[in-house]
Amino acid sequence: MEQGRLWEFRVCRASQGCRKSQFKSPEEIKQFDDCLEASGLDRQVHSGPVLIHHKFRAAAAGCPNCCSEPQIRDFAIVAGTRPRVSDEACSDCGACVKVCPDRAITLEQGPVIDREQCLECGLCIRACPTGTLVPALQGVKVLVGGRLGRRPTLARPLTDLVPLAEGLRILDACIAYYLSERNPNERFSSLILRLGLDHLRQAIQETE
Repeated sequence: MEQGRLWEFRVCRASQGCRKSQFKSPEEIKQFDDCLEASGLDRQVHSGPVLIHHKFRAAAAGCPNCCSEPQIRDFAIVAGTRPRVSDEACSDCGACVKVCPDRAITLEQGPVIDREQCLECGLCIRACPTGTLVPALQGVKVLVGGRLGRRPTLARPLTDLVPLAEGLRILDACIAYYLSERNPNERFSSLILRLGLDHLRQAIQETE
C-alpha cells in the first residue's frame, strides 16, 4: 500500500494580480487551498501509486476566461460579477459596448444587458465612467464533475453566483461527500456520474 497526495489545486493568474480577476485578493483564493490541505484527502490510501486520475483536482478562475481550465476539474470556482443598471444617468459614451467581448450590451437610451449572452465578467462595470452600471451580485459559480481521459466530461454548474464563503462551504461538503461515498480509487467525477448530481446537491443541503 502506498500513500500519496490525493488532491491538486490549480489557480489562474488571479493569484498574481491579473487585472481581469474578480477576486479581491490572493488570500481569498488561498482559503480554498487551505480547505483542501485540511481535508484529510492526503490520508487516504490507494492500492497502488497515486495517478493523476485518482486525484481530487480543483481549480479557481478569476474571470470567465477560465485560464485554469475549471471545465475539466472535479471541483472549480469561477468568479463573477452580475451587472445591473443603476439610477445614474448614462452619457451614451458606448464604453460598455466596446469593452464587452460577448456583445451582451446595447445602448437604447442607456445600457441594455442581454442576460443570455452576459458571462458576468464585470468589464462593463469597470469601463462605465458614470456609475450607470454597478454590481448586482458578486461571488463565484461552482462547477463539478469535469475530467479528461478515456471518457472526457465537462464540469457541470452546481450553483449560480454564490458568496465566496458559500463556495468554500460547498467545497468542504463536496470533499466530505467524496470521502464517504466513493468506491476505492474512484474519482469525484465518476462518483457524480454514478450517483447523480441531485444526490450531491441533497448531501450539500443537509450540511447547511
